[in-house]
Amino acid sequence: MRVIQISGMARSGKTTLAHIIARKAVDFGLIPVIVPFAGPIKDMAESQGIFKDKDPEKYRLFCQELGASKRKEDENYWVDLVRKNIMGYLDKEQANKDLEKTTWEYLIIQDDVRYTNELAFGREMDAFQIFIKAKNRLTNVDSDWRSHESEKLANDVEQYPDKYNDTFSFTIVNEGDEEDLQEFTDIFFELFVSSVYKCECIGCNEILATGKMSKVGVADHLFRMYNHKSITEEEKRYLTNPNNGFNDDSDSE
Repeated sequence: MRVIQISGMARSGKTTLAHIIARKAVDFGLIPVIVPFAGPIKDMAESQGIFKDKDPEKYRLFCQELGASKRKEDENYWVDLVRKNIMGYLDKEQANKDLEKTTWEYLIIQDDVRYTNELAFGREMDAFQIFIKAKNRLTNVDSDWRSHESEKLANDVEQYPDKYNDTFSFTIVNEGDEEDLQEFTDIFFELFVSSVYKCECIGCNEILATGKMSKVGVADHLFRMYNHKSITEEEKRYLTNPNNGFNDDSDSE
């Protein structure tokens, strides 16, 4: 099982990115499942006849109040519900293996990571954690609901990015459209999701050790993907300090 968590301000494109990743996952033989922390809250809202598409403001207020009330009783109330749900997919995954299915591995995508304990749960699951920045293209930036506790983490990351340098595996700026998010996914999906657990390159080992990938790591991963060999020591030195120059002898006499 693999897990991707997406965090960011409301309406920054988290769900759009989640669906793009889900479609891409199918191409890599994974079974994508979107498992939001707010899933049980949504179910409770709809059981009360409150639907997001019919009355978005009433829906948002209901969800925020219900979520806060349960967290006040138990900080991990919603996390524990989702944990139980995700553990069920481990059982399904094992059943797929037992049946010798070609496609058996699940990719869990969480597109509404809003609290630090939700990030901590992701760390437990070795999740790849993405923060999506889109402040310059957001609407209703001064609305009261944006100051709700559920927006605090995302607001802090936007305002104090240096404080969160080591929190997320990757940060993207969503200032374009869906095609730009698709391009991001096309470029990085294999690098950060599919190959990270299999490839023995410098970059994938860096991801496993620190959650980040250096320029040398990216280059080594791409060289192995397309050339089936690692980069040279000279190429590593150039990527580390390009001011030293790079001596390419491939065209020399």
